[in-house]
Amino acid sequence: ASSVVFQTEIVGITDSAKWTSALTSKSINLLLDSQAAINAIRSASKKSHCDRLCQQAITRASVGNSVYIIWVPCLIGIEGN
Repeated sequence: ASSVVFQTEIVGITDSAKWTSALTSKSINLLLDSQAAINAIRSASKKSHCDRLCQQAITRASVGNSVYIIWVPCLIGIEGN
């Protein structure tokens, strides 16, 4: 079950990055509460297909934008959550 949750987090990050790729000249903050997901998309080692798609989506979103991946220990109290 935990791998399903992890992959769901990666898909959510990918979708967020895809949504922001239409923006230009913006500072984009992706607030994440999963250090495992952050490490997976930042890692240069072996990646799953989902991890690679996520990394590609973030790369596309960063064209003309500044994209920051920010770990927050818990998303409770974060506006929009």
